[in-house]
Amino acid sequence: MRGLVVDNGCLFRGGAEKQVRSKIVEKDWVESFILLPEKLFYNTGAPGAIIIFNKNKPPERRGKTLFINASNEYIPHPSIRRLNCFQIRT
Repeated sequence: MRGLVVDNGCLFRGGAEKQVRSKIVEKDWVESFILLPEKLFYNTGAPGAIIIFNKNKPPERRGKTLFINASNEYIPHPSIRRLNCFQIRT
């Protein structure tokens, strides 16, 4: 398995990006998409996403993709006003 952090727009833009996304999904290489909160990264306030790739899915996961919306799982950064921190609830 491999993961890739991308901006949220990467999941929705058309053109060449749409063609690449379509091929990856058709080949069933995506294990999951995780939507992240906004303001996690210093260089942008835009929300991000993590794409988890798995070319060797177990039989029970083939043809399936897990979508996780973690966009509301954050707390304000304790010292940097313009940033948020990702929070995992247990």
